Amino acid sequence: MLQKTEQSLKTTHKSYNCIGWRVLMLGFCVILLYSTVAAASVEATTMGIATATTAAYMTAMSETTTLKPKNDVIRRSIRVGKYGNATILCKTSNRSQTYFYDASMEKFVFPFDIENELLSNYAVLVLNGVHQPSTYLCFQNGTLLSETILTIDSVIQTVVIEMGKGDDAALTCKHDEDQPVYFQKDLGKENIRTDIVSINRTTSILLIKNASLQKTKYSCTYLDNKHIDESELNVGTPPTPVINFICENHNYFSMFCEFSIPPNHLLPDYSLTYQVDLLNSEKCDLKYTMKNGILTANTTLDPYHPSGYVYKFTLIASNILGNLSQEFVVLNNESAIPPKLFINIENIKSHSVNLNWWDFQSPYYQLDLVYDIHVQPVDRDGYTNSSTCRTLECEMILENLPYANWNYTLTVRARVNATKSKWNEPTYLNFKTISCIPDRPPKTIAGGFYIHYNSTEKVISLYWEELARHEQNGPGFYYRIDTWNGTHVTSKTSTETSVTFSWLDQPKLYEVRAVNDVGASIAMSTISVNVSQTSYVPKRIEQLLYSNDTLELLWMHPADYDKDPPSNYTVFWCQQKVRCISQWSAIIRQSSISVREKEFIMAVAANYQNSSSGLHWKTCYDAVFGSLETVTLEAKAVSSTEIALRWRLEETCVNAFNGYNVTYCPVESEGQQCNDSENITINFGDPGIQEITLKGLHTYTFYRITMILYAKDERRGRPSEFIFCRTMDAAPYPPTGLRFEKASLTSNSVNISWVAPKVTNGKITKYTVWYLRKIRGNTTNDPTQTDIPIGDRNVTKFSYKLKDLSSYSPYKVWVTAWTSKQSNRSESLNINTLMGRPSEPLDVDLDRDDGYYTAKWTDPVMPSGLVELYELKFFDGDKVKLAYIQRGSKKTHRCRFKYPGCTGAWHKMEVRAINLVPEDQFDNTTFTVEPKTVQRKRRHSMPTISTGAVFHQSLTNGEKKSNIITPLQQDFECELKDEDIKPKVLTIPGVIPLESAAAGLSRNTYKCPKFPYEILVASLIFVGMFIATVFWVGNDIRRRAKCAVLLPDPIVTLMSKIPGNLTDNQPPMNDSFSKSNDFDSSKNPIQSTNKFDYDSALTPSSSESGVDGVGACDNVSSSSSRDNVDDTYFDRFGPIDALVSSASNTSLNESTLSSRQHSPLQRKNAHSAPTQTS
Repeated sequence: MLQKTEQSLKTTHKSYNCIGWRVLMLGFCVILLYSTVAAASVEATTMGIATATTAAYMTAMSETTTLKPKNDVIRRSIRVGKYGNATILCKTSNRSQTYFYDASMEKFVFPFDIENELLSNYAVLVLNGVHQPSTYLCFQNGTLLSETILTIDSVIQTVVIEMGKGDDAALTCKHDEDQPVYFQKDLGKENIRTDIVSINRTTSILLIKNASLQKTKYSCTYLDNKHIDESELNVGTPPTPVINFICENHNYFSMFCEFSIPPNHLLPDYSLTYQVDLLNSEKCDLKYTMKNGILTANTTLDPYHPSGYVYKFTLIASNILGNLSQEFVVLNNESAIPPKLFINIENIKSHSVNLNWWDFQSPYYQLDLVYDIHVQPVDRDGYTNSSTCRTLECEMILENLPYANWNYTLTVRARVNATKSKWNEPTYLNFKTISCIPDRPPKTIAGGFYIHYNSTEKVISLYWEELARHEQNGPGFYYRIDTWNGTHVTSKTSTETSVTFSWLDQPKLYEVRAVNDVGASIAMSTISVNVSQTSYVPKRIEQLLYSNDTLELLWMHPADYDKDPPSNYTVFWCQQKVRCISQWSAIIRQSSISVREKEFIMAVAANYQNSSSGLHWKTCYDAVFGSLETVTLEAKAVSSTEIALRWRLEETCVNAFNGYNVTYCPVESEGQQCNDSENITINFGDPGIQEITLKGLHTYTFYRITMILYAKDERRGRPSEFIFCRTMDAAPYPPTGLRFEKASLTSNSVNISWVAPKVTNGKITKYTVWYLRKIRGNTTNDPTQTDIPIGDRNVTKFSYKLKDLSSYSPYKVWVTAWTSKQSNRSESLNINTLMGRPSEPLDVDLDRDDGYYTAKWTDPVMPSGLVELYELKFFDGDKVKLAYIQRGSKKTHRCRFKYPGCTGAWHKMEVRAINLVPEDQFDNTTFTVEPKTVQRKRRHSMPTISTGAVFHQSLTNGEKKSNIITPLQQDFECELKDEDIKPKVLTIPGVIPLESAAAGLSRNTYKCPKFPYEILVASLIFVGMFIATVFWVGNDIRRRAKCAVLLPDPIVTLMSKIPGNLTDNQPPMNDSFSKSNDFDSSKNPIQSTNKFDYDSALTPSSSESGVDGVGACDNVSSSSSRDNVDDTYFDRFGPIDALVSSASNTSLNESTLSSRQHSPLQRKNAHSAPTQTS
C-alpha cells in the first residue's frame, strides 16, 4: 500500500524542530559533498552545485526560522523498483530560493543546477539507485510547495507516478553516453520528440506539464526503436462520493450491502463500519468484484441483528490526493425482501383464470405485502394487475383475458409496502385459454379487388383484412367467401386474405366470414364490385421507402379528374399482388400516403359513388434514403452533330430523385479515356423524361457518355456504364491542291494529283474524278466520272491517270471526296491534251476530166490537231507520185492536177491528213520518230520524205544544233481555183508530222492504154531536136571560148550567196515513232495556229540552169544545207507563216527558171486519154 498521508505529515513536523541547528552545518556539509561522492545516496551530479549557488542557499536557510506549509500543497507519489531512478519536479517562481528536504534522511538536498529554457520555472532533483523509501518536501523561502512520497517495490521494473490533474512530472531515462533518445506513448501509438531535456551525458528527462486525466505508459527508446526505461503516469482526482450504496434484508435472515466504486485513475482505499441502533461499531470485510465493467465492493454483515431497526454505515475513502468520509442509514424493515412465491392455477376458461398461493412468513414483518401480477399473452402486449395482502397467503381471479385459445405467461412478485422496498424474485407460470368462434368477420374495403388475366382467363382477386392470430379464437381457422350466381351460392375458402374468382364483367356482391373449428363468425363483411371506366384509373403509381422504414405511395389523378373526381382513394398494401398473407388498407382523399411498413407492395383504387377502378399496383419502387439506381443508357447518332440518348429505369421512381447529370467528352477511339478538362456535364432537372438529344457535337467523332441520377439531399446514383457513340459523318471539305504533271501530259492521257480535304468529317471512302471535254468553246452537259476507292489507306496525297482522252482537246477536271456524302467540287483544272494522229479523210473521190484529174475529200472526223497538211498519193500502177497541200478553211477539199501520162496501169488516189507538231510539244510517250537516210536527188526531183520524219543536224562536240528546214516532195501540183489552201509546200521549219493511221482511198480508178502512138512520135521529134541543139551549143561554145563574159548584177549577187562547201549525200537523222507516255498539251505552240503559209517558207533546193537535162553546173551542191539553216520554231500565238525566217522569203526560183518549167526546146506530146473504171 501507498504510504499514508498522515505518516508523512508527522515526519514533516518532526523535521521542523530539527532544522534550526542544521542550518549552521549546511555549508560545511556541501563542501564535504564536493569531495565525497561515494558517501552520499544521491547522485554526485545532484550535489555538484557551484560555490556561488551554495552561498545563496546558505543565506536563504539562515534567514528562515519557521517553515509554513501552504493549504494548496501539491502531493504526488513515485513508486520505483529497487535501485531504480526517479526525477522530482517542483514548480517555483524563484529557483535560487527553492530546495528539497529528505524526510527519511532528515536533511536538505539542493536541486540540480541546469540552464534550460524548459526548466526555467522548475527545481529538479534527479535520484539514481534509490534503495530506501522517503518523502521529499519542496520549499521556497520556507513555504512548502509540494510533497513527493517515494516508495520502493522490488517486483516492478517500471517507474509509476501518481499525481493530480494539472500537476507536472518528469520521466527519467538512463542511456549510454551521448546517445539520442525519444519517448513512445502507449507502446508506439505516439512518438514524442519534444520537451526532452538532457541532464547530463547519460540522463535525459521528458517534461510533462499540466497533465490531464490519464493512465499512460511511456517508453524511453533509442533511435533504432530499442526500449530502455519504462514509466507509467497515472493522473487522477481525490476520492469522489459513492452514490449507490444499497443494503438488502433477505426475509430477516441476513443483510447484504453493496456499492459501486467511482472511476478514478488513483484508486482509493475503502474502509466500511456500521452501528445497530447506535450501539457498538462493527467493521466490514469488503470484497471487490467487476460487475458489468464496473468495480463493485460488497459485504455481508456479520453479525446481523434481525430485530434491529436502524443500521448506520460509515465509509472512508483515501488516496494520495486526500480522504473522503460518507455515512448511510438503512431501515431494517423497509429493506426486507419476501421469499419467492409458489402459485397454483385453476379453472381456466377462454377469457379468465383463478390463482392462489401460500408461504412461510417471518415474525419480524411489520408492513403489509404488495403483489404485482403481470399477464403476458405470448407475442402480444401484456398488462399488469396489483393487489395487497397482509400475509403471504392470498387468492384472486384474473378476468377479461383478451384472447381465446392463446398461451399466456403469468409473472407474480411481492414486496413490503414501502416506497424504496425491493421486489422479491418473481414466480413465472404458463397456461393457455380455451377456444371459441371468431368474434368478428374480417373487414373489407371499397375497391378491394384486382381484375387481371391469368394463364387461361380473366379473373378477379378479392382482398380483405387479415384477422390476427389472436382473433382467430381457435385452431383450423380459414375464411369463407360466398357469392350468388343467379341460381345458387358459390363458395370458396382461403387461409389467406385473398381469393380469385372467374370474372365475366358483371357487377357482383361477395360475402366474407371468419371460421374455425368451433364455428363461423356470426357477422359477415361484403365486397361490391362495379368497375368504372378506363379513364377513371390512377396513373403512374410510385412506391417510395424512406430511412425511417416508412413507405410512401404517390400517384397521378385519373385522366377525367377535372370532370369527375373520385370520392376517395383506397390504398392497399400487401406482401404479394394476388396471394396476400398480410395486408393493410386506408381510405384517403389526397394523392399520396405514408405508412410505417417496408416489406409490402402497395396499390391504389379510385372510388366513385357507385363504382371503383379496383386496385392498381405500383409501377415502380425506390428507397429514397439509399443510393439511386444505375440507369441503362442507350445512344444512337441521329445526325453529324447530334446523339439521341435513351434509358430505362427498372425500379427507380421519378419522385425519388430530382434529375439527371449527363457527362460526355470527345475521344479519339472507342474505349479511350477522357481528359477531365474535356468533360462536359449537362443537367436535366425533369425526372420524368427518358430521352434527350445531345446537340452541337463534332462531326464523325466518338463520344464517351455516362449518366447519373441525383437528388436534392446530395444522394447520387452510380454512374451508368460508359457507352461510346460516334456522330454521323458529313460531306467532307473539297479536296485541295488539284494539279497535273506536265511531264505526264500526252495526246490521250494525263496524271493528276490532289491533297485530301483538310476536314474529312468522317472516313473518306473514295474520290470521284470528273472531267468535261469542251468542243469548240462549248461544254457538254454530262461529265465523265471515275470513282477511286481508297480502302483502308491512310494517305493524304492522291494521284490518278486520266486515260482515253481525245487528242488536242481542252478538258475541265475537278475532284470530289466521299464519306457517305459527297463533298463540293474542288477548284477546277483546265487541261489541253497534245496533238495526236488524225483519223482518215472521208469521202475521197477521183474524177477524170479532159486530161485532168480532180481529187475530192472531206476533213477527218477526229482531227486530233489542226490538220495542217494533206498528203496526196497518186498511184500509177506500182509507181507513186506525192504532193502535199496545206489545209484551208473549208471542210471539203478539191485538187485538180494535169494527167501525168499513162503507162497502161490503173490510176487511183490516196489521201492522208497530217498534224504538224512542234518538236518540243511532241508526244514522245505515244509516238517515236523512225529516221531514214535521204539521198540527195537531182534538182528536178525533190527528195521524198518519209511520212512522220524529222531531221536534226549532226552532233558536233556532243551538242545538238538547230533544226533544219525540211524539203517536202512535190511530184505534181494542184490547180485550185475555189480553195484557199496553198498547193505549194516545199519546206517545213522544225516540226514533227503526225499522219493519219489510215488513208482515204478514192472510190474511182482509171486505166489508160499501154503505149500510145502520139508518145512515140513526140519522142522521135524530141530526140532529133536534142541532137541539133547539142550540135549548135557545141559550136557556140567553141566560138565564145575566147570572149569575156559579163553577167548581169542580180546574177552575180545571187551567185555570191551560194555556199561553196555544199556536198551531196548528207547522212540523215534517224528517229522512230513508238507509243509511250503522255505529254503536256499546254506547251503546244500550234494550238492557236490556223494554217501555214508555205510559199513564204520556201527555200531553193538547187541552183537552176534554165533548161532540163544535165548542164555544166550539175556537180554544184545543193544550195540548201543543214549547216546554214536557222533554228526557227513555231510561235503558238501567231500564224505559222511568220515562223519562217525572213531570209527564206527570197528564193532562187524567183530569179531563175523552176525545174518544173518547160524548156523552150521541149515538145509537148499529145497523150491518149485513159479509160475510167470504177
